[in-house]
Amino acid sequence: MSVVDKIENKSNKPRFVPVASLEDAQAIRTVTFHPAGNLFAVGSNSKILRICEFPDVSNLSENCIVEDAKVVHRPEMELTCHDGTIRDLVFMQDTINRSSLLVSGGAGDCKIY
Repeated sequence: MSVVDKIENKSNKPRFVPVASLEDAQAIRTVTFHPAGNLFAVGSNSKILRICEFPDVSNLSENCIVEDAKVVHRPEMELTCHDGTIRDLVFMQDTINRSSLLVSGGAGDCKIY
């Protein structure tokens, strides 16, 4: 059962409930979710790539309080390695090494983490 299935309005149409909030000084351009569902990455016009922890939604309710997204590793860790806007992100599974890669593309450059 998905998060959307758990919360429905009276007409049985799916309702979308915010579970995390992340703000940036400039426009957020891309978001991608890790295949395991525990992380998501956010890229913006400010050249900052944030890797955040996806919140626990096991006890989600329609009246839940939206919290700021938790940036992982250290509270203020931000990767500022792009020369311009971060436009594309994707997590790729590396089944041989049992790990995953984060590939990011921006205005004029591309990085693999």
